[in-house]
Amino acid sequence: MKKSVDIWLNGVKCREFDLFRVTRDTVDGITGTGILDSHSLLFSTMYNALKYENTSVSTGSKRGFLKASRRLDKEMMDELKSAWRKLTSTDSEDNSNVLVLNEGISFESASSTATETQLNELKKTNSDLVYNIFGLNASLFNTSSTDVDGIYLNSIKTGVLPIVEAFNTAINKFLLLESEKGSYFFAVDTSEILKGNIKDRYTAYDVAIKSGWLQVDEVRKIERKSPIGFDYIKLSLADVFYNPKTKDIFVPNTNGSGNLDDGAKGKEGEE
Repeated sequence: MKKSVDIWLNGVKCREFDLFRVTRDTVDGITGTGILDSHSLLFSTMYNALKYENTSVSTGSKRGFLKASRRLDKEMMDELKSAWRKLTSTDSEDNSNVLVLNEGISFESASSTATETQLNELKKTNSDLVYNIFGLNASLFNTSSTDVDGIYLNSIKTGVLPIVEAFNTAINKFLLLESEKGSYFFAVDTSEILKGNIKDRYTAYDVAIKSGWLQVDEVRKIERKSPIGFDYIKLSLADVFYNPKTKDIFVPNTNGSGNLDDGAKGKEGEE
């Protein structure tokens, strides 16, 4: 079923194909679903835990309750509450380090709830869930991790590249004519962010040069180094160099040289 939509910007109707858009978890192709909407419960839990922790820190007191052996009148209650606020207040101007309890009044500590004892564990678990939502590896934020480069590349592949691919798809959908699709395409160059560490890169370059897949100057260009003008490709026989532009061959071990065209002409003459 073909769908169409009318889009208005500042009171002006726009044609659908004139607008570039990238949407997340969309049903109609126009309205996307945000992270806060799709994971509202998780973020609400983290927010409530933060409020709970903030309350505990701001009061600066141990949870508990006061017990009185006799009924206190309103004046005594107000005096006790005022003294308690001064004791637990974080305001330096309204802070008192001593609270004197009258005879018959005692403080009894309240036992910690399961939420309090597991608060730090819950914070770490919820943080890891948020990292997973964005496709990031939690170890990326752990300074004790040993394979930093591997974790970084993995996070790029799972957290960044899906967004880049969605962007590429949108560009090709909206910026190419129907007649151009299939012959042309747009793509974001991600080679820089996907580079491995220097040891892995140089090992790969060594294999590519030895197999003739890359030339020295091509590798230097990738690494943003100035070319040295070495146009030869190393072939088999361990030190045979071939210039694809002139078709010259040079063998350092035997100090021999030749040209592929000369060999081809010689065979034709023999025939």
